[in-house]
Amino acid sequence: MLPDSKITEIFFVIDEFSQVFDTTIKEKSLCDGKAHRNKPCKMSESEVATILVLFHLGGYRCLKHFYLQHVCKHMNDDFPKTLSYNRFVELQAKVSVMLVCFLKMCRFGECTGISFVDSTKLCVCENKRIPAHKVFADKGYISESLFNRLFFDGIHLITTVRRNMKERYMTQNDRIILRKRAIIETINDELKNICQIEHTRHRSFANFISNLIGGLTAYTFLPKKPSINVELEPAAQFFIPS
Repeated sequence: MLPDSKITEIFFVIDEFSQVFDTTIKEKSLCDGKAHRNKPCKMSESEVATILVLFHLGGYRCLKHFYLQHVCKHMNDDFPKTLSYNRFVELQAKVSVMLVCFLKMCRFGECTGISFVDSTKLCVCENKRIPAHKVFADKGYISESLFNRLFFDGIHLITTVRRNMKERYMTQNDRIILRKRAIIETINDELKNICQIEHTRHRSFANFISNLIGGLTAYTFLPKKPSINVELEPAAQFFIPS
């Protein structure tokens, strides 16, 4: 499990953002003129969000087991006012919006201009239920018209050339970077097996989203993440395959 200093760090950054988020929501929300019951909960939203993040970093596979057997028994000093598990699950769905905003505004790294993109499936149900669902997937490439439109918009998409695709001119730097595309497979593997964004026993869509966002947020707190060192030199020459 994480040391106390890391748990405090995670709670601090989430709680700081949560206070600003709640203030902004109250200022920007429209009022219907009716009185609403707004009784504060014993456990704050930042505490619920912190527990979700810690779950994905603690090596547990079951949130219920993690909450009842670890948080309620061994983390009383960090979370003195724990709730029942059913009530915690209800609050879990309510903090999803705040956690998405926190991930987007506070945990994204600075873009270097080079992005590795890949798709991966997430199992959300048991194998027996699979025929009752529909899955939409891409073919691994895009059309030439979309490629050209993205190129003129300033997005240079680099993909491997398949047998049914036309060869496109590519700089030597692009070909070197393309060899490093396996890094996205490593990241997907860490998201599934370390941060555990894949879970097959969801009871609702809201729980699926909160579990997914919690796993993505937990990934940003990993001390070491896959990375590559890229130093590009401007070149106007194109590599033409023979």
